Amino acid sequence: MREAIPLKPTERADLVVDSQALEAAHSSAAQSGDTAAPNIDEEVENHYVAFVKSKNGHLWELDGGRKGPLDRGPLGPDDDVLSDKALEAGVKAFLKREEAAGGGELRFSLLALAPTMD
Repeated sequence: MREAIPLKPTERADLVVDSQALEAAHSSAAQSGDTAAPNIDEEVENHYVAFVKSKNGHLWELDGGRKGPLDRGPLGPDDDVLSDKALEAGVKAFLKREEAAGGGELRFSLLALAPTMD
């Protein structure tokens, strides 16, 4: 989707949301898996969690298992979501809470969206 590169974030998001090609690719990938999709009212254990630094400098936890975002506090102007302060308030605190809650294994993947270092 090279046409997304010059767009501003809102227009880029609209392009992705409205893309028939991405929708078809997603649908095809979803159909090729071995796991049946759960019913809408079924409890799901796995979900996405994102940590985002807002424009006002706060770290927000966006947890698909919660009803809304959680403000995890202010970060310094030079802190990003992978800074020591953000990791302590975000990912590390999340993992400690999950471990303390029991439930056995802590299985997760970590993905960072960041600018290139080139």
